[in-house]
Amino acid sequence: MRLKDLVEPINEKTARTDRPYVALENIVSWDAKFVASNATTEGTNACFKAGDVLFGKLRPYLAKGFLPDYDGICSTEFLVMRPHKDMLGRYLLYWLLSPGFIDVVKNRVAGVKMPRTDWATVSQMELEPPSKEQQRRIVAYLDEKTASIDARVAVLEKKLAAYRRLKTSVVNQAVTRGLDPKAKLKDSGVDWVGKVPREWKIGRFKDIAIARANLVAPEGYMDYPQIAPENIEKASGKLLRYGTVRESGIISGNHFFTKGQIIYSKIRPILNKLVIADFDGLCSADMYPIDVLGDLRFVFYQMLSPLFVNQVAAIVGMRVKMPKINQEELSAIGMVIPPLPEQRVIADYLDAECAKIDKAAELVTREIGLYRRLKRSLINEVVTGKREVA
Repeated sequence: MRLKDLVEPINEKTARTDRPYVALENIVSWDAKFVASNATTEGTNACFKAGDVLFGKLRPYLAKGFLPDYDGICSTEFLVMRPHKDMLGRYLLYWLLSPGFIDVVKNRVAGVKMPRTDWATVSQMELEPPSKEQQRRIVAYLDEKTASIDARVAVLEKKLAAYRRLKTSVVNQAVTRGLDPKAKLKDSGVDWVGKVPREWKIGRFKDIAIARANLVAPEGYMDYPQIAPENIEKASGKLLRYGTVRESGIISGNHFFTKGQIIYSKIRPILNKLVIADFDGLCSADMYPIDVLGDLRFVFYQMLSPLFVNQVAAIVGMRVKMPKINQEELSAIGMVIPPLPEQRVIADYLDAECAKIDKAAELVTREIGLYRRLKRSLINEVVTGKREVA
């Protein structure tokens, strides 16, 4: 049967905002879980009732599905489907989150920067639903098995969070107090700094680094790497997968950056996305290439520290949904500035310590990935009948 024979598409819209609201960012990819956020709505929204199934149209490969147990409104980037009497909503949700379904939908919208599916595409997807009683058995089986996997992942995520807190603590201690526990301290005279080693100076970002603006047309750089905020992991300084200017479909001006600069995202800066470039390339106009006057790695670590991030948060506050920090504001952020030789010693120490923590965290991350792939494989095998449920 085709999906359109098993569910009714709900196209009711409203401008009312006094109902529970679900945004795409509220739904965890592949997990069908709601997480609170600051998402707000203005304008037209889609309506849903308890028992309807929501599926994210935008970038469908993220597998954002949700089964609310209350009436509400949601982003129009969701498809809203109401199962017929012979289709269990929770069974449908598992089917929509199966890799078999996601892969087909993903392939049908491939080739664009912001792929989006629609009801015309999804409605034609074929499935062979079992009886309603068998659907209940499948749902009960998957609920039990996936809950066990989720519990293990939750434990591992707590362990991963502990490693991240440890790294933050190690970095913050080193860039604000140095490595000598017996060093004589002085009052910095600044609340956000407190006491610092006596030989250190208190300055501003502009005293140790310069944010550049070097916008170029992309046409002459099509085979260069292109970095956007989404290509950098928040608060870690880690570069994620990226493509070339051509592969990223860039048509507007980007900043040209060079090896040895820090690339820093000025949009939603409290996410603290920055990385040291080890190649030349282009970065989004929502980022700054930064030249460092002191030790590159020391400045990088200080920008990762709460010392820096807390000041950024105080500047942008709750301005707008997508706040930005400008060059003037960035230049005025307070920095602690040890003598250059000490900056290098601290950077060497942090390179070694952070590498140990990152290695341990990476092992946990891999284990989490294994469990998540196991969960997806299990769902796919069960809803496609490859694994029999008694």
